[in-house]
Amino acid sequence: MRVLGEVAEVEYGATAREEVWRDGKTVLYRFVGAESAGARPAKGPPLLIVYALVNRPYMVDLQHDRSLVKGLLALGLDVYVIDWGYPDRSDRYLTLDDYINRYIDGAVDHLRSRPAAGRSTCSACAKVVRSRCAIPRCIRKRSATW
Repeated sequence: MRVLGEVAEVEYGATAREEVWRDGKTVLYRFVGAESAGARPAKGPPLLIVYALVNRPYMVDLQHDRSLVKGLLALGLDVYVIDWGYPDRSDRYLTLDDYINRYIDGAVDHLRSRPAAGRSTCSACAKVVRSRCAIPRCIRKRSATW
């Protein structure tokens, strides 16, 4: 049996991504890796993955053979994920309202304003119960098609 100190580095985050929006430590990434692999061009509204505050968003793109993102891109979806960054003392006064109305709302506003999208709608996928509470609130501020 090998001890943890002998285990080689594990590479994660298999799909290429680009930063498209930032507010402090919170970053919105667009996954672009499958475009060069002959995937279908993106169609329909962008898909925003809102991952848990306490987990890392690379879990949806863990490895080449274990990637939800890779599968979604292969279906022709335009996939985005919010990375909350690593919390520190400066975040101690943030509330759930800040995450919903500042960060999620800001990411959605950015997606809706992108000229490449050519549409004013956005689909959302939440990974945690708190995010599932945030999405409907965010939706109420938008048109019914969001």
